[in-house]
Amino acid sequence: MSPDKRSYNLAIVGAGRQGMAILEALVPTRKTDQLLREQPLHVVGVADLNPEAPGISYANRFNLFVTVNFADFFKLPDLAIIVNATGRPEVSQQLREQAPGNLMVLNVDRPFFSWEDFWDLIPVELSSIQEVAPLRLGIVGGGRGGHEVLQLLAGNQSYTRRIEILGMADPNPLAQGMVLAKSMGIPTFDDYAMLLKEAPDLILELTGELQVREGIIRQKQLHTQIIDHIKARLFWELLRREEDRLRNKVESEIKLGRQRSRFHRIFDHLPDPVLVLLSNYIVDEVNLTFLNRFQKKEAEVVGKPCYEVLHQFDEPCDAKGLACPMARVLESCQTVQVLHHCLGSEGKGHCDEITMSPLFPPEATQKRVVEVIKDITPRRKLEVALEQSQAQTQALLKYAIKEKAFLETIVNGIKDHMMVIDLDYKIVEVNRALLEMVGLAREDVVGKHCYEVSHHLQEPCASPDHPCPLKKTVATGQTASAIHVHFDKDGRESYLHVVCHPLFDEEGRIRGVVDLSRDITQEISRTRMLHEDKIASLGKLSASVVHEINNPLTGILSSIRVIKRMMEKEFLGEEELRMMKKHTEIVYNEIFRVGKTVSSLLPFSRRSKPEFKPVDLNTLLAETLSLTEHQMRLQGITVEARWDPNLLQVRADPGKMKQVFLNLLLNAQDAMPKDGALTLVTRNTRRQEVLVLIADTGMGIPKDKFSQIFEPFYTTKAGGLGAGLGLSVVHGIIGDHQGVIRVHSVVGRGTCFTIRLPAYKWGENHVASQKDHHPGSG
Repeated sequence: MSPDKRSYNLAIVGAGRQGMAILEALVPTRKTDQLLREQPLHVVGVADLNPEAPGISYANRFNLFVTVNFADFFKLPDLAIIVNATGRPEVSQQLREQAPGNLMVLNVDRPFFSWEDFWDLIPVELSSIQEVAPLRLGIVGGGRGGHEVLQLLAGNQSYTRRIEILGMADPNPLAQGMVLAKSMGIPTFDDYAMLLKEAPDLILELTGELQVREGIIRQKQLHTQIIDHIKARLFWELLRREEDRLRNKVESEIKLGRQRSRFHRIFDHLPDPVLVLLSNYIVDEVNLTFLNRFQKKEAEVVGKPCYEVLHQFDEPCDAKGLACPMARVLESCQTVQVLHHCLGSEGKGHCDEITMSPLFPPEATQKRVVEVIKDITPRRKLEVALEQSQAQTQALLKYAIKEKAFLETIVNGIKDHMMVIDLDYKIVEVNRALLEMVGLAREDVVGKHCYEVSHHLQEPCASPDHPCPLKKTVATGQTASAIHVHFDKDGRESYLHVVCHPLFDEEGRIRGVVDLSRDITQEISRTRMLHEDKIASLGKLSASVVHEINNPLTGILSSIRVIKRMMEKEFLGEEELRMMKKHTEIVYNEIFRVGKTVSSLLPFSRRSKPEFKPVDLNTLLAETLSLTEHQMRLQGITVEARWDPNLLQVRADPGKMKQVFLNLLLNAQDAMPKDGALTLVTRNTRRQEVLVLIADTGMGIPKDKFSQIFEPFYTTKAGGLGAGLGLSVVHGIIGDHQGVIRVHSVVGRGTCFTIRLPAYKWGENHVASQKDHHPGSG
C-alpha cells in the first residue's frame, strides 16, 4: 500500500456502536457527487454475526456488501483496509493470520479509557465553535465513565477554568457518578431531556445505549454537540504499523467525515431553504429543507441555474424584473438582502426574503455564495395591513392624546354597542356606537340603568322571551347571550344580539359585566324576505298548478265513474275487464302526476336551515319549469331547453336554487304577456364552473336600471304586480352559493340572466357554510 494513493476501499468487521460510528463518518446520509469525488476512504462492505446490528441496517440502506464471514472481504476487488471494530483481540488475530499481505488491518480496541487523552480530541470535535466562554458541558450516564469524568474534570483547575459542568443525568440516583455529583454540588437529573433544556455546548453520552444517543440527537439544540468516549477513541490506535503518513490520512479523514456528516445534518435541518451557488448561478449544494419546500429531488437542483430551479426562467432574475443580489455580493464581498414577490404553486401571492452572503475572501478566484430563502409571506401581509391602517391608527392616537384617554379611544373604536354595567344594572361606561344609536350624550347615559336606556323600562328584563343575560353571567361567571329588542333615538325597534362577558376583580369576584350588542335586524329581515318571496312565488303559480292538478283529477273522476258502472253488473266479460284495467291504470298514472306536482311545490313551503349537497342543475331547472309550462303555453310562449348532458354537479341547497329559477322564470313570463320565446341553456365552463342562461324576448330593462334591479323592493312592474323582492332574494341566494349573477338586456328585444356557480369538488363538506359572503362578488 502506498500512503500517496488518492483513495482506498475499506471494509469494517463489527457493526455495533464502533462500526456504526465509522459508517456515519464515512457514509453520510446525503452524498453529493463532489463529496464522493473528494472522499479518500470508501466503505465497500460490513461484516457482523448479528443481522440486527445497527451497522448492518445502515449498510443495507446504502447497498453496501454485507456478510457474516469477514473472509468474504478477501474476494472484493481493490480492497485496501480492513477495520476491526469489534473490540475483540481474537478477531484482530484471525484477521492478521488470514488476510492477504496487501491488506492493512486496523484495530479499534477498547483499552482502559484515559480521559486525559479524550480532552485532546475535544478541540477536533468542536473545531467549528469559537470559544469565547467556558465550555458548557452536560454528562448523560452516571456509571463508571461518568464517575471518572467528574473525578478528572472537577478536580483539576486547568479543566475547571475551561469547562462549566451543567449537570449529570441518569435514571438511577444511586449510580456512583450521580452520588459523586451531588456531593460536589453539581445538578443531577433523572431525565436527560431536563439537562438538554440547559442548552449545553457539549453532551458526553456515556450510557452506551443507542436509543439514548438517538433521543439526545433528536431533542438537542442545533449548537449542541454530542460525543461518546468510544467515538472519541475510535481511531486512537488506528495504525500500529510504520505507515505513519497513511495513518494520519485515515485518521484525519475519519474526523473530517464526522465533521462533514455533522455539517450536513445541521445544513439539512436548518429551518430555511439554503442554496450554495457558483458565481455563474449554478447550484453547487442544497439542503433538505429546500427540497422539501419546493418538492424537488437533489438531481433536479444541483448543477442547474438557480433562476431555472426557483422560477423556471431561462436567464437571471434581474433580466425578468426580479432583484438579483449576485452581482453586488461578488463585487462588494458583503451580504445583500432582496425581496422576491411571486406566485406560489397554488397560484397565491408569495414573498421570500433572499439573503445572499459570500463564501470566499476578496482575493479568491473561484467564488461561491450561500443563498438563504426565508418565507416572509405572513409577515408581509401583516406589514401591508399595518401600512393600510396606519393613517387610521395615527388619527386615533392624535384624537386620544388631544381629547380623551387612550383606553377610551379604543373603546370608541369598537363598532358594536358597548356598555360596562355594574351589579346594580347601572351603566359605568359606554362607547360612541351606543351613544349614536340612542341619540344621547354620555352624561345622560352613564349612571342610568341599562334597561332604562335600551328598553325604556322601569325594571330589569325578566320575561321568558326577553331574558336578561347579565343575570345569567353573574350567576354562572360565564359569558351569556340573548336576542333583545332595543329602541334607537327615533323610537324604532331593532333586533340585537346581546353578549355579556364577566368582569372579575383581583380576588376573582365578579364586579360587573361588559355588554356587547350587535344589530342583526337586517339578517332577520332577510330571512323573512326569503319566506315572503316563497309565498309570493306560490301565489303566482296558483293558476298553473290548479290546472296541472285539475286535469288529472278530471281524468281520475271519469275513470272512476266508468269503473263504478262496470262494478254494478253481475257478470263482466273479457272486454269489460280489459276496459276496467285500462281505467285503473289511468287513475294510477294521474294520481302519480298529481303527486309529482305537489312534491315540486314542497321546497317552496319549508323554512329550514340551508343544507348544501351535490345537485344536478338540469334536474332542478326542469322540475321548476314544469310548474310554469302550462301558463306559458296559455300565453303563447315557446320554450327551448338546451341541457348539457355532461353537466357537472354543483354544491347547492336544492330548495334555494328552485326558488332562484322560479323567480327568473316568472319574471320572464311576466315580461312576455302575449307570445314570446324562452331559452334555457346549461353548460360547463373552462374555469370549472357551471353556467345557467335564462333568456326571454320580452320588453327588456333599461341599461340605467341595471344597478337597481337587485335592490330590495325595487320593481319595474305596475302597481300591485310585484313587491320587488324577487331579484334581491335571487342575488342573495346566488351569493350564498359562492356564485355570480349577471344581467344583459336590450329594451324591446329581451333580457338574459346568466348564473355562474363553482362546480362541486368531491370531498367538500355538504353542510352550509356560515362564513360571511358578499353576494355577487366575482
